[in-house]
Amino acid sequence: MMYFFIFIIQAWNKDSRRPAMIKAVLTAGLYANVAVGEEASDQDYAHYTWKDATSEVRVHPSSVNRGIGSERKPAYPFLVYHEKVRTARVFLRDSTVVAPEALLLFGGTLDVQHANARVVMDNWIKLKCAAPIAVLFKYLRIALDADFARRIQRTGATRWSDGCEDDDEIIVTIRRILDEQ
Repeated sequence: MMYFFIFIIQAWNKDSRRPAMIKAVLTAGLYANVAVGEEASDQDYAHYTWKDATSEVRVHPSSVNRGIGSERKPAYPFLVYHEKVRTARVFLRDSTVVAPEALLLFGGTLDVQHANARVVMDNWIKLKCAAPIAVLFKYLRIALDADFARRIQRTGATRWSDGCEDDDEIIVTIRRILDEQ
């Protein structure tokens, strides 16, 4: 009986040691709360600013991410956050830096601008991306949405993974994309 529970726990924790996958899940859940960083120059992080959809924001001084963009350069210029508070300034709390791939997979509506080699998400987040790659992300999102809808509509138990390594190709593809960041 104990083996059964360990088996179940292992199946549900398959991605628990994949930080990129965990951050992608956070991106999906917190997508409306995104801040984009802009740096003044390659050397001067003091003028690095974060903006969300409405205004300039800063990382809260009590955050583990404090100093990101001012004392150290983030790995990617995108943050998702849980809470925005206004004191003397507008601060972000409970934030994490996320990869552009996570935004492309789990973010808002994508507008692929073929001529400019960029993607605009929800009319304000701009990402450099070759048009063929952006279109592939768009199709992958359509396939993922269809897969989720199929799983939701199916009655009875849903097989995310029955312990086998042969997950759906869509999930395997997303894992590979996120693992290669």
